[in-house]
Amino acid sequence: MDAKRPFSPPTRADARRAGLFVLALGVPSAGGVACGEPLLGAFVALGGLFALTIDPRARAASRTVAVLGGALLVVGCAALGLLFAGHRWAALSALLLASFLAGQPRPEHAYLSLLGKYAASALVLAELGFPATAALGVAYLAGALFALVLALAAGFEQATASPLREIGAVLGGDTNGPLYGMTLPLTILLGTLSAQVLHFVEPGWVALTILFVMHVDDALAWRRIRERVIGTLAGVVLAWLQLVFLPGVWPLLASIVLLSAAYPYALRVDYLAFSAVVTALVLLLIDVARLPGGDLGLVGWRLWATLLGCGWVAAALVLMHALRRFIPRWR
Repeated sequence: MDAKRPFSPPTRADARRAGLFVLALGVPSAGGVACGEPLLGAFVALGGLFALTIDPRARAASRTVAVLGGALLVVGCAALGLLFAGHRWAALSALLLASFLAGQPRPEHAYLSLLGKYAASALVLAELGFPATAALGVAYLAGALFALVLALAAGFEQATASPLREIGAVLGGDTNGPLYGMTLPLTILLGTLSAQVLHFVEPGWVALTILFVMHVDDALAWRRIRERVIGTLAGVVLAWLQLVFLPGVWPLLASIVLLSAAYPYALRVDYLAFSAVVTALVLLLIDVARLPGGDLGLVGWRLWATLLGCGWVAAALVLMHALRRFIPRWR
């Protein structure tokens, strides 16, 4: 997804994964609404999204440990964030440590790199007031387990990551280095504090933007900023159009199914398209979680949070480029 590619039509594997995403996200969302528990249904769907995104597609035992262990780590980080909420210096220290660790795996360490971002995101969101209860943690784990069972039943054989090898490589010193490791948490900290000073409704979304946009490769990160901003704008507009012109529950669920089906293909072929799809999908899942009132009033804030986060990423990249130029050992 990072390299420029010519047009690639959907493949049979894309179609199979689309079916997995539809089942893992659509069924819990619809089930939660039907049972009068839309919040729980949305968190089951979010757990499924995590599992299918992070799944290394290796042997069954390795996949089970990687997905369920990763989900437990994410839930544990959310619990820590909830514990630190209201304790400013403890929360800041935890934020710095979590984001430092999230920045250590190199881009080729696909599993650890993504897991670190999810774990740090859970910590930040819980610290800043995003819903985090024991019931929601169980729902998230249930969603991850449900998606894992679906993925194992589908029988994918081509591995995309090797968690044990990645852990060994990182422990052996194959990391992004101290400069990036220090710059990422400081950028997240400054971005979050600036969002609070500017009275953003949910400043944690700025931290999420920085986590998922910032990249150790300067050239790639600049392109990602552009594609992330354009894609996020498109995703916010899609979600806004849905919530304004098709506000019913069932049209909302139908849109979640369509976006879930598009997710694997967009992830494979184009970062801009993927940014649009994942933004709209997550916004609509959050809208399900906040039924019957919905989330229309906060959709615009997601866009401003993305723009602010990308601005901080741009500033951090300029600083890192200058430091690498004048301090050769940091190149």
